[in-house]
Amino acid sequence: MRVRRTPFRFGVEAVMAASVLAAGGCTKGNLIGNWEMTRCVPNREVFSIERIEFADGGAYEANICLDGRRAEEAGRYDFDGFYLYLMPSGGGRRKFDAFRVGSSLEIGDGKERRAYLRRR
Repeated sequence: MRVRRTPFRFGVEAVMAASVLAAGGCTKGNLIGNWEMTRCVPNREVFSIERIEFADGGAYEANICLDGRRAEEAGRYDFDGFYLYLMPSGGGRRKFDAFRVGSSLEIGDGKERRAYLRRR
């Protein structure tokens, strides 16, 4: 089956690709540093990433609230420019959609819950 691309769809893809390149590409090196949350949707009691620190070697430490459960966690991370994978030391793997532009980082869980962070 052949998929026909509309001009609008192609335009959106081109803008997204240009944004990623303008932000410095799509490597986890682009996240290194400390980030703090500026706002979240729907609220802090449901989903939030209060702060997160990404280290050069692929490690992270964060204060996170998922489904009302707050935790300080540490582990490993990976970022491909579109998805952020957090692998806590205690096990498991979480996939978030993530988008970085300049000093802003947007992380979502795919359920219309989002955290907006800025570099400290």
